[in-house]
Amino acid sequence: MKNIISISIFILIANLTFAQTEKSTYKVVADEFEKNYNINDVEAIFLMFSSDMKIAVPLDKLTPFLTNLKSQAGNITKREFITYKNGSVAVYKTNFERALYALNISIDNNSKIDGFAVTPFRDNKLPKIERNITKLILPFKGEWTVFWGGDTKGLNYHVISEAEKNKSRSVKQLVSNPKFSQAVNLTKILIEENMEHPKLLELKDIIEQKILENEKIKIMVFSQYRDSVTLICKELNSLKNVSAKVFVGQTKKEDSGLSQKEQQKIIRDFSNGDFNVLCSTSIGEEGLDIPEVNAVIFYEPVPSAIRKIQRAGRTARLMPGEIIMLVTKNTRDEAYYWSAIRKEKSMHTAIESIKEDLENNIKTKQKILF
Repeated sequence: MKNIISISIFILIANLTFAQTEKSTYKVVADEFEKNYNINDVEAIFLMFSSDMKIAVPLDKLTPFLTNLKSQAGNITKREFITYKNGSVAVYKTNFERALYALNISIDNNSKIDGFAVTPFRDNKLPKIERNITKLILPFKGEWTVFWGGDTKGLNYHVISEAEKNKSRSVKQLVSNPKFSQAVNLTKILIEENMEHPKLLELKDIIEQKILENEKIKIMVFSQYRDSVTLICKELNSLKNVSAKVFVGQTKKEDSGLSQKEQQKIIRDFSNGDFNVLCSTSIGEEGLDIPEVNAVIFYEPVPSAIRKIQRAGRTARLMPGEIIMLVTKNTRDEAYYWSAIRKEKSMHTAIESIKEDLENNIKTKQKILF
């Protein structure tokens, strides 16, 4: 899995036409692009490019881009012309199977694509919130002193954001960073479009396949956060022949959790085969009598070698088992994955070194005694 990086190379020809209806030439090109994209014909799309565009985006760059786009977003299901940008770039609101993007296309006089980009779609038709000024009519006359919370600046402090409430300099610096604001805005768009991480789709595919191979299989899915575990469990329960339950720590202040009795009942039910997928946070890594499972799935890697070993130890005790890690390319997932492996290797090296030292010391003492 890989995050989509927008290709934004436009070799534009000046055009003073600003009509907001889709031109027939653009419709033909957009239809052809959609058809070739959905049937995975990258070469046909490349042939639609102008000579300059072919130089700017050669086939060896176009192929991985479209492959990554397809793996993350899926096929195009609906396309709607929105407007022309800069006079000659047609902007299409494009619904994919798992995403919503803006498809930007410009063409030359020969109806060849000379500009192409896939970017987040932003709906400019959303209503704008206007400032509301309402006069306040008080039921008394004369001068009055009004307090907002108290008679000191501290008591009247107005919290504009969580950053101000925290008053931490580092937090304020982070929030004021334009890149952070951009990330927050993009996240809001994803939430509004009800989009989840592609890992969730991959996880569902894996579990569906495992259950088809073995109806009596027991699977344990580990994730770092309670919210993620809850969402994973909900999505898995929508699959055929899948019965999943959440397994988290005990209830904390202002937080959800399980009592000790509830935890024991879930483990007992899982052991008896009442359900086949246990979705757990780190609470399932150690210290509990969880039965052996056929497969352990890491929804995200952990940087700790000990935690990695503990999770993996839930399978392959008395029978063959399987460990699956979901790693998103070019993210901290990769760093965590390799960090845990390096630490585990160092751990084994240290153990072997101690073992050799002990064996050498025993031999030395035996020689002295005899």
